Amino acid sequence: MNRLLALGVVLGVAASACPSEPTVEELLSAMRKAYRETKTANFQTKSEIREAGQELTVTLDGQFMAPDKMKVSFTGVPSGEVVLYCDGKRVSIVIDGKVVRSLDYSLDNLG
Repeated sequence: MNRLLALGVVLGVAASACPSEPTVEELLSAMRKAYRETKTANFQTKSEIREAGQELTVTLDGQFMAPDKMKVSFTGVPSGEVVLYCDGKRVSIVIDGKVVRSLDYSLDNLG
């Protein structure tokens, strides 16, 4: 019986010592903090998409300058080169050199 009680105590202490999963708000708060502290960033991704027997390779090149300037270029998409610009006042989408949409700047309009 003492062994069972000791095992229960050890497991209880071990469970309370393990860090818990972060909440959604904790994750968002950490992301906001990282965003506020970032001055510049350059990033590139390459995605291979296979659907219905077709293959598409899309490359995304991005540049960010704090607090609110960004340019992201998408190449390899069927519509031609797509560029998302944010100058801090407007968010614009350009396809093959033509502005197809322009909105007031907000984080929601970047997503």
